[in-house]
Amino acid sequence: MNFSCTRVWNQLKFYAGILAALTASTALAQETAVLEDETITFFESGSIPELKLIIEDDGQQGLREAPRDYVSCSFIENGTTTLNRVGVKLKGAAGDST
Repeated sequence: MNFSCTRVWNQLKFYAGILAALTASTALAQETAVLEDETITFFESGSIPELKLIIEDDGQQGLREAPRDYVSCSFIENGTTTLNRVGVKLKGAAGDST
């Protein structure tokens, strides 16, 4: 048998690439399955979270004047978890057509 080192090396690289792609695909499938499980658990729990944003008058005025700029607000989840000094804006990033 007459094998060329270059040919064998190219075949090894080819199969290593396939193995890497299969490994990445398997990892992605496992991550997707975990996310799907969390999503199912969330929606089957039957509870809908109550979310509130409290924006002071000056923050509301700031959003009217510059909807792409962040203003400070408070975020309350289910009446128990409160986050203060949260940034909120009305429009997307620069370059968005909306």
